[in-house]
Amino acid sequence: MKFGGFIVRSTSPELAFLVLFCSSVVPYSEAVYPVKPEEFPYFAVVISNGQAVCGATLYTPIRLLTACHCLVKDPNAPIKSPHELKDAGNIEVAAGFDSFSKPSRPNRVSRKAVMILVHPKCESNEKAMIYDYGMIEVTEPFELKKGSVEVRSLLTEKDVITETINHKATFECIALDFKITPKQGDDKAWDLGDLVKLFLSVPLTSMCAKNLTERKLDFDATLQVCSQRMRDPPSECGQPDPAGTSSSQ
Repeated sequence: MKFGGFIVRSTSPELAFLVLFCSSVVPYSEAVYPVKPEEFPYFAVVISNGQAVCGATLYTPIRLLTACHCLVKDPNAPIKSPHELKDAGNIEVAAGFDSFSKPSRPNRVSRKAVMILVHPKCESNEKAMIYDYGMIEVTEPFELKKGSVEVRSLLTEKDVITETINHKATFECIALDFKITPKQGDDKAWDLGDLVKLFLSVPLTSMCAKNLTERKLDFDATLQVCSQRMRDPPSECGQPDPAGTSSSQ
């Protein structure tokens, strides 16, 4: 189960769009459903000091939405204001991939970051993470190409947030994640591998509160939503959370 994030209207009539999942209770590193290059052309990869660490969503040709925990210096420590951020000069963003890309994730074109910001209320502790949002601005616009590098107009897609959260049905969502591959010789180091799809449901907030309370975690229905894995087996906790996105029916 993941919790946090928010939902915005899709340009496709049958989908709502969950921008970010914020904090993992059960991470999703064992998914087996590959992503085709043209399926999510607005999705990009955040690279910090040469290592792919997170996903991001292009919402203008020069700006991307990612997670706050992807931009702070120590994402494993409790996060609180004032935030100590990474050096923007050490961050770049890669977008676009094709059937020849190895690993199979956005990596065809890249741009250097010129500015990074996080939500001023971004905070985490052992029991919860809230406002896990960050923004990256790059030095020059990405060249847009249909089916390869596109933008997602998130700011015009907000109306479905409350509608989706309050809906009595359980939604099926397709979330994006990466295969996590340990680095040879270092069991604490890892790389982001192929981009994969996960199938999730979005339970009612009452179920979220019940399930998370049973795990001795905090849940605030005014700030958070949660999702539950549907088709894949559970995996061990403690894996990286690479800030994927999700489209929900």
